[in-house]
Amino acid sequence: MNPLGIPFDIASIEVESGVAQGVTVGGQASYTAIVHDRYSTFDAKVRYYPSEVVLSGFSLGVSVGHTHFTTRDNDVARQSLDFGTVGLLLDYNWMLGAQHRFIVGTGIGAKRVLANSDDREAAGVSRAYMTARFVVGLAF
Repeated sequence: MNPLGIPFDIASIEVESGVAQGVTVGGQASYTAIVHDRYSTFDAKVRYYPSEVVLSGFSLGVSVGHTHFTTRDNDVARQSLDFGTVGLLLDYNWMLGAQHRFIVGTGIGAKRVLANSDDREAAGVSRAYMTARFVVGLAF
């Protein structure tokens, strides 16, 4: 889970499970509100850990998902856009504690917006955007 939801309007939950040596699949849902922009996202993810220890250390991944975006136009009306995304992920997890079950993770990514340019322009959404990840959780 993302603890930034406590002081800020940024919340997420992520589930990830090992499916092969160094490979995980998972899902993530998030809500982010920054000034007048609001993003609600749902993503499926596949990650590869080069150390071949899942959930530990550096990972590369891909995602496919859906985003609902809204923004306030002239402080009166709301513009909205629903679109699919494909993304690239670059993450790092630390497994802490005596049993190495407590996870602190961070990362960056980039998502491509799968919507036509007219719809993107009307809502003020660019064709790609950067993402950031910060999570704390438990491995079991």
